[in-house]
Amino acid sequence: MIHTVETAARLLELPAATLHAGDVAQVLGRLVPGDGSWLYRWDPNSTAGPNGGTVLAPAGMPAAGRWLLCHSGTVDARCFGVFGPDVPADDALDALMADGSVTRIVFGTDVNFTRRHMFTRGHVTLDFTGHTVTAQGVEHAKHNDPFGALFHFTGVPGDDVRTFPLAQPMRELYDVFEVPGAGGIPLYSWWQVSVNSLAGREEKEIDKLLCVTERIDESHVRVNYKMGWPLDAGRVMTWRRVEPIERVCVQDMEFRGNEGGEETGAQPLAFEYAVRCDVRDVRARHTYWPVLLRRHNTEYVTERCSLANPIEVVVGGTGSQSESMIQPKQLPDRYESGTANLPGIAGLDAGMRFALAHAREAHETTAALCGMMREALQNMTNVRVYTKEGASLLSFNVEGMASQVVAAALDEQNIAVRGGLHCAPGVHRFLGTLNIGAVRVSPGLMNTAAEAGKLIDAVWKIAKAR
Repeated sequence: MIHTVETAARLLELPAATLHAGDVAQVLGRLVPGDGSWLYRWDPNSTAGPNGGTVLAPAGMPAAGRWLLCHSGTVDARCFGVFGPDVPADDALDALMADGSVTRIVFGTDVNFTRRHMFTRGHVTLDFTGHTVTAQGVEHAKHNDPFGALFHFTGVPGDDVRTFPLAQPMRELYDVFEVPGAGGIPLYSWWQVSVNSLAGREEKEIDKLLCVTERIDESHVRVNYKMGWPLDAGRVMTWRRVEPIERVCVQDMEFRGNEGGEETGAQPLAFEYAVRCDVRDVRARHTYWPVLLRRHNTEYVTERCSLANPIEVVVGGTGSQSESMIQPKQLPDRYESGTANLPGIAGLDAGMRFALAHAREAHETTAALCGMMREALQNMTNVRVYTKEGASLLSFNVEGMASQVVAAALDEQNIAVRGGLHCAPGVHRFLGTLNIGAVRVSPGLMNTAAEAGKLIDAVWKIAKAR
């Protein structure tokens, strides 16, 4: 039987005893006739919790018997009675994200959210259809947490963690990784792979979300990534199994954040441990953090996103409101954010003045030192120089030795150089050094001929000993 009712409230007034399995009701309005049209199907056996939108319970809340929204995977949040920012959209969004049959959530009006939301479910699109999203009344964010976004989508790190030193050196631009127990690792499983730092917490050659595509043997797998840097034997690798969130798309949103600094403000989106999660056409204003934060993401598209008129990021109390992290609105207090870094400003000014005053001298000095080192090194056995005459930088290799090894040997003698690819793979591809990198020497105005001679002598001894 087909029932036609004016509103969702009238639908719930239909006596459950008169309904039959498979009955369909056409609702001509959610709140008032004409504000939308929805179809519901009666399921006398359903005990699903009513959520005010996709699941409705008749008057009296019987133990069983629910009206279930008919849809093809796309649901407009207006079926929950969300017709503008005056009604928070939080409960509607949570209910729709919890329903695996919903694959596209549409917001057909401007909406406001009062809670920050974290989701671990994928295979869904959030389409705001060009409407404005606000976060008025949202709870405070944690201090210094750029991932405290309004919508935070994240995969789940697992308990399978493998930490081990490399038994063999790892080649650059190679996609076969050493890992114990490789024969038991599931194909197409995802892992957060990182290596220990050498000098500082952030100095890592790899910290990525990788997928195992092939098991080579009991101690090696192939992954969907070519290592961008060689690793010496003994470096400590950590593999953590991850269940990533996959195939989320957020699109067509006008976002208006809160002008309240990092704790009270909000930015739209954050993704962690995410695969093929795309963001399109998100235009934001007044966010403390960027529009979109990503960490351990891969195979994604971000396009046509922008941030205009960001709020000031000056925080810290003033004499009139010392207890507050947010700058007051009134003048002149607003501009009294504490003591400026006057020594740093003065030092920067002095440095710039010095650099401008000595620019010609610096060029002449560095070019002369490079010429001196170039002439000496290119005449050495087992040393290859790549730099042309007149340059202010010098690049070379000792044949049969990795550039990082040579750099480390020079470092032991307090000679500071850099070995590797120097963030310039195209240059090294042209030079034929993509697989080995090069040692780069960058003299400055304060360097002397005696110091250049010390480098020449050190390189000669390294090349002679190899």
